[in-house]
Amino acid sequence: MKILFVIIISSIVFLHTFIASAQRSPAVFIKVDVIYASNERAFIDKKISRIVNDLKSLFAYSNYELIDIHSLETKYHQTGQIPLPNASKLQIVPLAEQAGYILLNVLVNRSNGYIMNTNFRIINGGTILVGGPRYKKGVLVFAITVETMR
Repeated sequence: MKILFVIIISSIVFLHTFIASAQRSPAVFIKVDVIYASNERAFIDKKISRIVNDLKSLFAYSNYELIDIHSLETKYHQTGQIPLPNASKLQIVPLAEQAGYILLNVLVNRSNGYIMNTNFRIINGGTILVGGPRYKKGVLVFAITVETMR
């Protein structure tokens, strides 16, 4: 009887600790700028002027147009999801934080399966540019900013 009592108390303490740590898990704030990049015309959207030099250095397009902005709040190992204009979905899963960096799993999903599934390491509060799927006469580019508050 005494052993059973110790096991029950140990289980309650473990469960309480597990629930408390899950509740203390910091919120992860994600902002995604969805950008249409193409060579249809020479146009740079002023709303993305802070990242235009980075866009030009990574992608060879003359047109960068902000088409949507999404803000998500999630926790580690929880999926944040946004719809994309081409019937795809962008899924972002914060996996871990280590030494000021956040590890993200980024997926683009269409009805017939994933067309992208990759991991990125990004500095807390930083922005990463990710080339996405084809769209119209160009591609989608995602400017993903991630930040945790402790």
